[in-house]
Amino acid sequence: MQKQPKVSVVVPIYGVERFLRQCVDSILAQTLKEIEIILVDDGSPDNCGKICDEYAQKDSRIKVIHQPNGGLGNAYNNGIKAANGEYIGLVEPDDWIEPEMYEVMYKNAKHYDTDATKCGFWIYNSTDVSKNYLDPKVPGFACNEPKDYFKIEEYELLCAYHSSIWTYIYKAGFVKNIKFIETKGAGYVDAPFGFEVLCRAKKLSIVPHPFYHWRVENHGNSVSLTDRRALAMADRFIEAKEILKKYGKYDTLREIFYLHAGNANYVHYSRVQLKYRKEYFEKLKYLFDDLKDDKNFSWKYFNNSLIKKWIQNICNNCFWASIFPNIRAVRRFIVDFDIRRDMFCLQLLGFQISYGVLDRPALIKWSK
Repeated sequence: MQKQPKVSVVVPIYGVERFLRQCVDSILAQTLKEIEIILVDDGSPDNCGKICDEYAQKDSRIKVIHQPNGGLGNAYNNGIKAANGEYIGLVEPDDWIEPEMYEVMYKNAKHYDTDATKCGFWIYNSTDVSKNYLDPKVPGFACNEPKDYFKIEEYELLCAYHSSIWTYIYKAGFVKNIKFIETKGAGYVDAPFGFEVLCRAKKLSIVPHPFYHWRVENHGNSVSLTDRRALAMADRFIEAKEILKKYGKYDTLREIFYLHAGNANYVHYSRVQLKYRKEYFEKLKYLFDDLKDDKNFSWKYFNNSLIKKWIQNICNNCFWASIFPNIRAVRRFIVDFDIRRDMFCLQLLGFQISYGVLDRPALIKWSK
């Protein structure tokens, strides 16, 4: 009888041929040998499917699922459903992990009998090495989190960090009851999933070490911040807010939730094309609607006054003020010139010629 794997690792795969081998090799190199690797080929148009089959022939711990393209959430759901491990981890196919990751995290999770255990992560960009750094808000490096196990109410700052659902391992019996929202493309499905994990977990723990390497460079596999697909960020946080209410956590966690929602959406809103801003604005009005009449909301986590003012402008239905939150933004709209290694921008009276991802609103934009 085959022994149950200690950890099943689910990898959703689409269009990452040039990074996939590094990802899978890093999982195979784990010091914890009792693992199962589930490669979900989500209808990838390149050679990812063939690479998956090649690895499966070499190592019996690898299981391959080939499916028509259903999006990231669907790939995660099918991979988790097929997992046989005691715990389940998630790895994005263009990322990689340190050899000790699952051994250390499994021991911690077993010791405290947690529903979910988290580690830290590095941010990696091969096109600009100056952007390679340890996430400054990684638990264990910037905050005094509990040293053993906790519930989210006992360490609510965890809600403020990047969802980073791939830095956790989850008890299988726990996570198999939580479903990802299924949308075509990426769709930012990590936010509602991550908040449901935090709401439902009776025990959480943190391993204060950055075992995970998250690739953030633009290589054509991610949702573009410049088109209307970026508006899905607001939808996902609206769903996350409803999850907080469903589990009775909204009143306790709303201050920290809106910090996360504000920071995440501000980045997308500032970069999406101007023609989509009004639609995005209406979604954000719905997201932040509860704040208009909340006299007890203290803004205690909002050290960044710009984000606070931006949210208040949305609540007050001030569309143009949300686009130009300060004089600097107005000046850059009129005239701007910026050149760096991975970006270029020339703007005059709302007409923009640019390369790379930029947070510059424009009436007319030509970009590559």
